Amino acid sequence: KRYYDIEEKIFKKINSLQNAYNDYCMMPKEAIAKTENRLGFSLTNEQKEAIYSLIDNNVVIITANAGGGKTTVVNGIIDMFKFKYSIALCSLSAKAAQRMIEVTGFEAQTIHRLLGYNGINFKYNKTNLLPYNVIILDEASMVNAKLFLDLISSIPEGSKLVLVFDDAQLPPIGVGNAATDL
Repeated sequence: KRYYDIEEKIFKKINSLQNAYNDYCMMPKEAIAKTENRLGFSLTNEQKEAIYSLIDNNVVIITANAGGGKTTVVNGIIDMFKFKYSIALCSLSAKAAQRMIEVTGFEAQTIHRLLGYNGINFKYNKTNLLPYNVIILDEASMVNAKLFLDLISSIPEGSKLVLVFDDAQLPPIGVGNAATDL
């Protein structure tokens, strides 16, 4: 029953985030051009579609195998939002957060650090929301249901949530695999 309740809360919160109103001014065409220029190669049509999908969706899932271009899409998303909106990049592990910094040049941290874990509970939660407009979660398939619920519960309505993962990655430690379920 406890895990069923967690999954039901995840479902409700994801729907709430997806259906929330926002009035973000996004320029994906310019962001794509900036990303292509910075990286020195052209994005594929599928990568461009992933970036454009943030216009109509508040919750976006980017999934591909290793080397499939997920990081390139994340770079395009960062380029689209970084000058007007606050962005948080996070992952389950510090090693993955460090790798995100290396490939994006943008600050990244663990989920626990993002949520302000003090050894007992999280500073950011459903009553004290994160101060970000865009949250990008890397390695989402490795996050168990409880931690995933803790993260999404702290996201304000109207924010964008981007889940990035390789479905061939390791499964979560603990119960539930929200990313794969989504």
